[in-house]
This record gives sequence, C-alpha cells and structure tokens, in this order.
Amino acid sequence: MSKPAIYNDPIKAADYQSELEQIDAQISTTENDWEQKSLQLEDIS
Repeated sequence: MSKPAIYNDPIKAADYQSELEQIDAQISTTENDWEQKSLQLEDIS
C-alpha cells in the first residue's frame, strides 16, 4: 500500500500533525473541566 500524498508533502504533514495536537489539547482541556465539575458536585452532596 502506498502512503497518501499528504505524507509525501512535509508542509501538509506538519499541518496535519499540528491539527491533531490542537484536537488533543482541546480533549484534555475538556477532560480537566469534567474532573473539576465532578469534584464540585461531590462537595455539594
């Protein structure tokens, strides 16, 4: 199997990589928010 053209183009590959990192950052931020919210709920109850 040949790799998609995106991997042959270093600029596109770098763009793709930074996009994935941004998505990862958003996900971990959301997870941290949920942890804080659930801790607050435990304090209330």
